[in-house]
Amino acid sequence: MKKNRYVIVGLGKYGGKRLNSLNKNLKNSELVGVFDTNLDQKFKELSSDMKIYSSLKEVFNDSNVDSIILSTPNNTHFDICKETLLHGKNILCEKPLGISNDEVFKLKTLVLENPQLTLKMGSNLSYFPALIKLKELLESNKIGQLVEVKSSIGHNGAYVKNSWHTSKEVSGGGSLIDNGVHLITYFNSIFDDLQLIESNLIKEDFEVESVAQLQLSSIQCPSIKIESTWKKTDGYCEIEVKGSLGSLKVNVLNDEVIFLNDGKSSSIPCDEDLPSIDNELIKFSEAIIEKKAIYPNISDAQNILNIIFKAYSSFEN
Repeated sequence: MKKNRYVIVGLGKYGGKRLNSLNKNLKNSELVGVFDTNLDQKFKELSSDMKIYSSLKEVFNDSNVDSIILSTPNNTHFDICKETLLHGKNILCEKPLGISNDEVFKLKTLVLENPQLTLKMGSNLSYFPALIKLKELLESNKIGQLVEVKSSIGHNGAYVKNSWHTSKEVSGGGSLIDNGVHLITYFNSIFDDLQLIESNLIKEDFEVESVAQLQLSSIQCPSIKIESTWKKTDGYCEIEVKGSLGSLKVNVLNDEVIFLNDGKSSSIPCDEDLPSIDNELIKFSEAIIEKKAIYPNISDAQNILNIIFKAYSSFEN
């Protein structure tokens, strides 16, 4: 079987997770090597057959590399994505692709000029089994005409303290661009013409927001509420969708969807049991090898990030 050959650039919190995933010998993915400016401080033990690159230039010039996984601070994403594409390699870039509309627009132009290459914005949440099942149920009209979506996501803020995540210049924002982006990405895959109606950002401990509250609308659903926060239980995400024929509830930590109707509830099991981070990489490799579309592509990412940048612009003005 043909495999997509990766180099991981950046071995921070999420780069380390990508490393662990690729070390599982996924069916269509192969890890060639890694590059990190502080590698010795982060990973003392790496596989002896794994190449340790000394520079990004060395990565770009290696003909044995098909794709790069980029897990570096947000303000580096645009430049590295641009150079990756200019050197003829595919890229899975952790969200966001850039920290301004201008950066994302320039990347879109470059992708359109190189249609043979694949650029994907990281969207790990969308690959959780319960959210895959919820999407299927909504698209099959399980609960009829949609009335309202309420959703929340976030963590306790511990890992962002004293990190680049709280710097506006480096991260581009706070909880919204860190966590809320996942829910916007997920809903953008289900609903058409997602639009920002109202936003409220709360700054408390940092120069960026700790809490973000958004109300969106779409063709299929008039009210989609999102709360993103650094002030609750670590690693939580909950979604409730109300429709004319009942409601669907999901907690991503549980691999099930709850259906509520007429005061009764039932559990709908998930079909997918592959860990989300593995599933995302397999699907990305599949898209490259089989020349298939992938979500979110650059146009999807532009729509998603435009909502976030509008919320930030409204808050600053």
